[in-house]
Amino acid sequence: MTLHQLLVYIFVLQLSCLLISAKVFKLGKEASVVYKWTKLDFNWTHTDDKQDSIRNGTFIVANNLITGIKVYSRRIFVTVPRWRPGVPSTLNEVMNTNDDRAILNPFPTWGMQKIGDCDAFQYVQSMEIDPNTGYMWIIDTGSARGGTTQCNAKIVIYDLKSDYIVRNHSFPENIVSKGTNFLNDIVIDYVNGKPRFAYISDTGQVPKIVVYDYESDESYFFNHKSMYPENGYMTISSKMMNK
Repeated sequence: MTLHQLLVYIFVLQLSCLLISAKVFKLGKEASVVYKWTKLDFNWTHTDDKQDSIRNGTFIVANNLITGIKVYSRRIFVTVPRWRPGVPSTLNEVMNTNDDRAILNPFPTWGMQKIGDCDAFQYVQSMEIDPNTGYMWIIDTGSARGGTTQCNAKIVIYDLKSDYIVRNHSFPENIVSKGTNFLNDIVIDYVNGKPRFAYISDTGQVPKIVVYDYESDESYFFNHKSMYPENGYMTISSKMMNK
C-alpha cells in the first residue's frame, strides 16, 4: 500500500467513525461494545490446524486486522485484507464459541479462502449488503500478498438468504489491471428501487471509478485527472514525504 492509499484509507475510516458517532448522538443512545479483540482467531476445521498454520506461516497473528464490517439480520461480517502474508481467511462472519469467545468463521467456506485459487477470494477489503434482497456485493482485488498467483479482480454477489452465489463477474484486464489494482470501496446504486450499479474505487497505479452493471453483467470505468494525487511533498511528524 502506498502512502497516498494509506492516507485515503485513514481519512475514509475517520469519516465513517464520525458519521456513526453523529448518528448515535442524534438518536440519544449510548454506544455499547458488542465485540472486541486484542487478536483475531478463526473457526479452524480441525484442532491441529491452527498450530500447523502458525508453524508453516499461513497464519501470522499480528498480520490479521479487521477493516470492513457489515451487519445483516443480526449477522456480522468482517473483512481481513491480505496486506501481508499469514492471513488464512479474508472474508468472515463473527461467531461465538461455547466459552463465549468471538472468533471469525470463514465465509462462506474455508474452500473460498484458498490463496492461488482464482475461483476463491484472494484479497477482500470491502463489501456491501443490500438490505432488501440480502445480497452481499463483494470485491476481490485478485492478488494476496505473499501469494504467487495473480488472478483477475472480480465482484461476487452472494445471496445471504438462500446461501448461494448469484453472480461472479471477473473484470477484464483492460477494465481492472491484474496485480496492480487496489479496489477499495464499493457503493450500490438503485434504479426503480432495485440494486443495479456498483461503483468501486480503484486507487492503484491508474486511479479510476469502476462501474459494474448488474442487469447487463458488464463493467467499465471512468477516470479523470482529479482522481490522481497532487504532486509534491507533505510534512508528517517533521518529515518530508512524497505524496
